[in-house]
Amino acid sequence: MKGEDDWSSSRIVQASRQQIQKGASLVLSSSAFKTYDSIHEDEEESMEVECDDDSDDMTCASEGPNFNEPEALINSSIYEALVKLNLFQHSCNKTVDLPDNVAEILRNHLDTEVLVRKYQLMRSRSFHFLNNLFLILDESAIGGGDKLYAFWTETATSLVRLAGNSGLSGTEELVEAITAALRGLIGHLVSIDYPALKSTSSDELELIFKITHICSKSVTICANVIQIVCKLGVFFAKQNLEDLLKNVGTFLLNVMNDANCNVCIMAEALDAIMDVFAEDNTDGVLKSLRLVPQVAAATPKFYKKARKEKRNLGEYKALISTFLVNPY
Repeated sequence: MKGEDDWSSSRIVQASRQQIQKGASLVLSSSAFKTYDSIHEDEEESMEVECDDDSDDMTCASEGPNFNEPEALINSSIYEALVKLNLFQHSCNKTVDLPDNVAEILRNHLDTEVLVRKYQLMRSRSFHFLNNLFLILDESAIGGGDKLYAFWTETATSLVRLAGNSGLSGTEELVEAITAALRGLIGHLVSIDYPALKSTSSDELELIFKITHICSKSVTICANVIQIVCKLGVFFAKQNLEDLLKNVGTFLLNVMNDANCNVCIMAEALDAIMDVFAEDNTDGVLKSLRLVPQVAAATPKFYKKARKEKRNLGEYKALISTFLVNPY
């Protein structure tokens, strides 16, 4: 029996090595895609400079493309290649977690323990690559709403399990990547008013909210979760789902009222409140939660904290400065 177990373990190790090697192509694709993004940004900056110099004589060329069309964000040949090579599905395949028994066997072998870490790194890069794809591909290119929703439920369940089991113990990069991908994914589902989102339960929302408590030290993860909740909140408001909208409002208020909360996370929550409750049909929930006076009571602490930490705001400097100039 021992010989059979060793043989079985060897097969699993070998198969895992092969799977990780296959993932190398995706990692290279992700790196190439990021390189393209960098080149694209440099080109845009160059175009902006040219436009400033010749503003009296001509209209800026960057205003030409219709950016409502995903294909307009990148070269049409690259877009066609992404679709033709089915990189979305290949990326999804690389996000699947190892079975528990396989991961345990790999960890128990000195020469294969590193494979588990490499596999999780491949998953992280795959989720980041998916996030890039969500920015540029339309629904038809990524399989339609049903496929997206199935991936949403599967990945959200995996995220909750991962965060609940280990918090950020060695998994911060993976959790950050998953939340980034889910942020892009839920944006697609909300944009097409996918009907199944209306069946979201309060318990499911609470599991998502809980991630901000488990990962409270990571600004990026909490910001991703708040943006996910914001997109869901906009959908709930549009569908007049008042009970779910109340859950969203309560969560965002709790973030604003958390004395230990990072000011950047508070800014995300305040921005989300403004987006979710922007329409007139949310007035009933606003009054029910007493949201306006509660936000008004919380903002002085936010402004004080923002001024105190103004040198450490990073990419949130512009957003927080807007709130300081135009108080809620």
